[in-house]
Amino acid sequence: MDRVRMSLILVATLTLFTCTACAESSYEVNSLSGLKKEIKEAYRDGKMSESEKKTITSDTNPAVLTEFFEEKMEQADEAIADADIDVDEVLNQDEDGEKGKVELNLGDHSKVIVEFEDKEDETLADSVADTLIPSCYAATNGETMWKKYGNRYFTAKKAVLSGIGGASIKLENHYKVSSNGLDERYGDPYVSFNFSAGITGNITAGSPIISDKTARTPGKSDINMYARFPYQYTANVGGVGATTGGTFKLSTTVKYVAKNASEKKIKVKHSWSVSG
Repeated sequence: MDRVRMSLILVATLTLFTCTACAESSYEVNSLSGLKKEIKEAYRDGKMSESEKKTITSDTNPAVLTEFFEEKMEQADEAIADADIDVDEVLNQDEDGEKGKVELNLGDHSKVIVEFEDKEDETLADSVADTLIPSCYAATNGETMWKKYGNRYFTAKKAVLSGIGGASIKLENHYKVSSNGLDERYGDPYVSFNFSAGITGNITAGSPIISDKTARTPGKSDINMYARFPYQYTANVGGVGATTGGTFKLSTTVKYVAKNASEKKIKVKHSWSVSG
């Protein structure tokens, strides 16, 4: 029994703030260039400490934090689009073609990481059997795109990380490979986030929507699902705060490429997209 996991991480300094009630004189950092300079200085020894995070946040105008977070989110989307990531090529970074990741530099000690994983969707019985029966087969690169009949899951995870905060979204696409083709089973969405003092945020995972449930024609059909992730972030510095929100949409697709009936396998191709 197989399972596909495509993991896409969104760890991001996600916050947009509009502070109209505070005077610039209340803060030591009142420009985007000034904030970037402070971040660069904090990383001079290779790492930003928790106290440095707190100081930078408290000294910075919330409107500037808004601008910084917004810039990094836009840069993350642009970097992913420019990279033109091929999921199956990334998966084949691993000897067994089961996992891989792409890390893109956003500047200012920020980055976006996209991860994919392609593994078996094991039942409890399968897990027990694995501990009793040693594996004697290791697939070569590329071969693992041919999937044996059985249940799989495909996970995509996107993470954007910066020195003063980050967040991630992930969608697991559980599906079945059989002599009929491909069938969606269900999806599992996940979120995580972590921000420095003075910055709060929340991301929620909406129920996955299956938009194409079956794929029956090799080379011409696919299965896919998506989930929406509403978010809201607030910067509160010196009693003055600014809040923004929106919704991310993460989609995953598994294409039915070819079929080998004699070996009970189907060749698949993975793809994904994120917007919001």
